[in-house]
Amino acid sequence: MKLIRFFTIAFLILSFFSCEKEEVIKDYPTIPELSFISFTISNANEYGIDILIFRFSYKDGDADLGYVDPFVEPWIFVKDANDNFIHYGTVDTLPAYNCRDWGLEYNGNEGKMDTLYQVPNPEATNFYMDLYVYENGKEKKIDFLRDFCAAGFNARFKDVNNPNTYPGFPFKVYAKNQFEGEMEYKFLTGLRYIVGNNPFKFKMSVRDNAMNFSNVIETEIMELEI
Repeated sequence: MKLIRFFTIAFLILSFFSCEKEEVIKDYPTIPELSFISFTISNANEYGIDILIFRFSYKDGDADLGYVDPFVEPWIFVKDANDNFIHYGTVDTLPAYNCRDWGLEYNGNEGKMDTLYQVPNPEATNFYMDLYVYENGKEKKIDFLRDFCAAGFNARFKDVNNPNTYPGFPFKVYAKNQFEGEMEYKFLTGLRYIVGNNPFKFKMSVRDNAMNFSNVIETEIMELEI
């Protein structure tokens, strides 16, 4: 009788914790949910380089925010129907040369660099941050690769639930539990050389490992003191 009573109590305890865990998971969205906390700008040096810090909170019921895999190539070279890379100037319907659509790859057989058609690797980034500038009252999204042949603010953060990967520049994570926490993105940029005296703002989102994109959060419209 004592043995039966022991197993009954043990079963009830396990059932309680199992139900409690299920209820916790149900309280969080499976699609990442972000909330804006703060955005600060400070001048780093006399050369006009600014320090930008974006802080936000996150919730994710799948607890799968952040990569566990190592670095992957940010671009994929596209092949044609014959399994050949597409060289610049061979297809009239493709875009004119720009740093987004065309990349350089060393051709070892011919000992030269080839310009090949490329597309972004969707696995390369999970943090997306876009800059919008207002010129004459019109909103314009800055395309860093097309306009400046430079990387923008998109980035790749590691598993938010793995203490061995944090802190790690440019991200800091303050986890409340495996489903919820806050994140800080800190970066250096010559922002004043891009926006000038024009008003601007940032929009930001993330993606989990199940390819679910979060909602988009944004800063207020700002102006720099130049």
